Amino acid sequence: MRFLTVGLVIIAATLLNGINFSLKHELILWGTGFLDDSSQDYHLISNFKPDLQVNISNFDTKITLFLAKQIIRNDSGYFHKNDARLYRSWIRYSTNQLEVRAGLQKINFGPAYLLRALQWFDQLDPRDISNETKAVEAILARYYFLNNSNIWFWVVRGKEYPKGIEFYPGIRDEPEIGGRIQYPFEYCETALSYHQRKVSQSGIESMERRIGFDSRWDIEIGFWIEAMLSYFENTNLDAKWIKFITVGADYTIPLGNGIYVLSEHSLYEVSKTDFYYSDQENTTSSLVIRYPIDLFNQLQFICSYDWSSGKTINFLSYQLGFDYLDLFINVYSYPEQKLMSAHDIHTDGKSVQILFKLNF
Repeated sequence: MRFLTVGLVIIAATLLNGINFSLKHELILWGTGFLDDSSQDYHLISNFKPDLQVNISNFDTKITLFLAKQIIRNDSGYFHKNDARLYRSWIRYSTNQLEVRAGLQKINFGPAYLLRALQWFDQLDPRDISNETKAVEAILARYYFLNNSNIWFWVVRGKEYPKGIEFYPGIRDEPEIGGRIQYPFEYCETALSYHQRKVSQSGIESMERRIGFDSRWDIEIGFWIEAMLSYFENTNLDAKWIKFITVGADYTIPLGNGIYVLSEHSLYEVSKTDFYYSDQENTTSSLVIRYPIDLFNQLQFICSYDWSSGKTINFLSYQLGFDYLDLFINVYSYPEQKLMSAHDIHTDGKSVQILFKLNF
């Protein structure tokens, strides 16, 4: 019995010696007040995300919880809202050239920054300092070739709500499949993506087949393009074709510590019958200006303009960074009619927001 106990201790010590644990926490506290003369509305929100990551040889796993509390006062009254859920939960097998990840995870790709035609599986918005996005339940495999090209394949569990900028919700538990091929040329990196799934609108089901293209050039000025085309087989739906294209460029002006300027322009069209005819159209332009004052201070301005409605979103952010703490002071102006976006992180009107982000 004694030898068995010693043997188990030795085996356990040997196994644990090859296991690496990493426990991190992120706490975000912010308050939002509204600048309208007659408004006394405010939001007080706290998000806490404990994150555990375990590495065992070629395997690693990640479990992140999302715990949130909101105190909101608006026209409807004063109320509290609590949220507790799994934020990430996946296991991964990886080698030098292969990665296979299964579970609740984030999947995103494409070079666009704000007006993302390839925002298929996430709701990331650069104006959201908390960088929140819902995950998808999926199996994702990626293989990297020696010339830096790579190929992806995924199977995603369908949901009854849009996962990204999808026009129709999917069907719960219905598998969705797709893939991506990315190849580095001499002056650019180009990729083709494909995704197919079943969708439903008012009980009418259809198969959606979606293809995406993206490419980025980095010479003196960075330049990129993202494009997406969706086709719905059932002609009884409100849309048969969806077309989305974004072009963008960025450059750092050599003044002071460097003024980073980024601009994107997108065209989004919905066609009910004819591919060449548009029943719904949105044209949006965006501008991002970022200036690092020093190693710890940064200013950022983001503006989006909808050419169809004449509506503008303005967002100004000042960041003060420390070793474990970041302080953000954000001022923004949102119209009542939101511009096309995967999700909305602010409320209509003019507001000021103070946010603390602590990592420990």
